[in-house]
Amino acid sequence: TECFKRLRGMWAVVIWDKRTKSLIVSRDRIGLKPLYVYKCGGEYVFASEIKAIISYRPQAADVDFLASYRFIGRAWQDFTERTFFKQIKAVGPGTVMVFCSDQVRKYSFWSFQACPDETMTSEDFYHVFEDTIKRHLQSDVPVGIALSGGIDSGAIACVASNALGMEDNLHAFSVCPPDTQNESCLIDATVRHTRIKHTYVSLEDLDYPSLLDEMICFHDEPPPKVNHFYQFLLRRWVGEYGYKVMLAGEGADEVLGGYAKYSPMYLATMLKEGRHDCVDSFLMGAKELTGKTSEELLDSAKQFVISGVGARLVQQNIYGQEFFIPELRYADEIAFSEFDYPELSHVDEPTYLYKEMRDRFRIDMGMVLKIEDRNGMSRGLEVRSPFLDHILVEEAYKFPQSSYMMNGYNKAPFRNAIKHILTPQILTTRKKMRRPGSERYVVYDKLAESIRDIFESNSFCNSGIWNQNLKNMFEADLAARDFHHSFVWFRFYVFFRWMELRINNHGLNSLSLN
Repeated sequence: TECFKRLRGMWAVVIWDKRTKSLIVSRDRIGLKPLYVYKCGGEYVFASEIKAIISYRPQAADVDFLASYRFIGRAWQDFTERTFFKQIKAVGPGTVMVFCSDQVRKYSFWSFQACPDETMTSEDFYHVFEDTIKRHLQSDVPVGIALSGGIDSGAIACVASNALGMEDNLHAFSVCPPDTQNESCLIDATVRHTRIKHTYVSLEDLDYPSLLDEMICFHDEPPPKVNHFYQFLLRRWVGEYGYKVMLAGEGADEVLGGYAKYSPMYLATMLKEGRHDCVDSFLMGAKELTGKTSEELLDSAKQFVISGVGARLVQQNIYGQEFFIPELRYADEIAFSEFDYPELSHVDEPTYLYKEMRDRFRIDMGMVLKIEDRNGMSRGLEVRSPFLDHILVEEAYKFPQSSYMMNGYNKAPFRNAIKHILTPQILTTRKKMRRPGSERYVVYDKLAESIRDIFESNSFCNSGIWNQNLKNMFEADLAARDFHHSFVWFRFYVFFRWMELRINNHGLNSLSLN
């Protein structure tokens, strides 16, 4: 059991120790590889996919309605050990379970805290980053790279091309979906700068309903966002090109302070510490990053301090909750209580920014990594995430809070660390671009007829859980092409298809509310 502290990388492993007659179960520190457990009486069933457990024990397939409600309302999933199935749990990241005789011992072997180090320099961090990329390039087959127009994948491409040379064993792939800000000019700039082989994934003549069904079947649980669908298509394409290993930039925003949403926490922290120089320098360039004026940003910082909680707890989407009949709408303190994530409530001063970054890392990362793993493995593609190497994560949190968003830039320490390898066109781009994919386009242009068919189906009409006015709500949103509501409609669609496919594939009953 002591070996896991000495490992670096990703794993989900079950070991039978014949000397001690004990079963040892472990999952890597960050949770890059999945592992699930089902307990029934004295029996434990482990698998890396939920479908394997259900195939072996069909009685494990009862759906957790609270998980479904949270998903439709806010797209929350994988932030605890709960799954969409009542009796199937995820083994937590960085966890060891030891089964010996009738006893079960469970403990965490890794956790990280922000440990600021004033001696930490961007040069130090670059050496860690470069070493991490080189380690992730170790492979006896050619390596692919998921390349966007941002600094994260661009930095990976730069280091990888320098490490491997201009050979044919490095190939970058990109996707530019409709109704999304076109990043091709930035992508092309990186390709010219690195001179690596590059391919744009074709999105012509896609059968969206059919491909979404294919994706849902691989995932076992409903994927919440359209960008996950385009990620699935990119991994599918890379796999069809014959690649078995690919590097991706997942986790960089969480680890390096990439989200514009961090702005109120950053400003509140700097104001609390009396760092008015940092406040002034941030506000000078923050309009391009956040889209807000200096006055709006300062007001958001004040509101954050008054509320006393992180951004996660003030998320609201009443519209999603209205998809259910009134009798099944939970009070917010029940559906989204702090019980499962106590660290988010009443953050301690003056570590607002660190707490919010840790929140995003711990709460979002489970979903991000599950989606990445399923999308890659659907084509036998091993996707490696260098930014989630635990050594790099620990080093990133050594930067003082004041450095993360200096001069109106997100990821300021990282930008400074890679300024000598990345093209200035990308390095100096402040605007934080959304992940590729538009719910508005997919829902209203590609899924509208399929959603209308749902409203006419017996499964919808006889379910007893859905608001029967959804058809009118959808038609109104379709006519207005409502941007915000399109996110909820996409989740509704994939959730309904997930239920239908689950029933058809396993001969199971519909959603259980007990």
